[in-house]
Amino acid sequence: MNSEMRQLILMRHGPAEALSARDEARALTEQGREEVLGVAHWLKDRQVLATGVVSSPYLRARQTAALVASVLGLAVLPQDSRLVPSGDAYGLAADLMRPGESAFCVLHMPLIAALVRALTGQEVYPGTSAVFSIAMVSPVMGQNVLQWSS
Repeated sequence: MNSEMRQLILMRHGPAEALSARDEARALTEQGREEVLGVAHWLKDRQVLATGVVSSPYLRARQTAALVASVLGLAVLPQDSRLVPSGDAYGLAADLMRPGESAFCVLHMPLIAALVRALTGQEVYPGTSAVFSIAMVSPVMGQNVLQWSS
């Protein structure tokens, strides 16, 4: 990847507790923690250009971000309320296509699938802990490149 190309890494949070009265308070399960750590170690063998990890304010996303950041030696960045399940994929995609730093975001379904589609034009069906690396090569919706995924 050349130095002018930005990378966007999108990760769906790990497996969480069953639905409860407050979706945003659901924590990762023990299996979820192990799954996220496995993916984080897998990411060590990939090119990750981001210097920090941002997540939605939901507990399971914050926990996923903290685990990934600890394994990869990245900073945990302030939460972003746009990364919630009902987030605006096209508004977020427009923001992410502006010039800036490479980014690593932990978010939810259905937002992650809609965001990958908006940025690359590709349909994806991510399970928990799925990761997508997108080369931000174009300012045009649907024209960026899905480099790799887990």
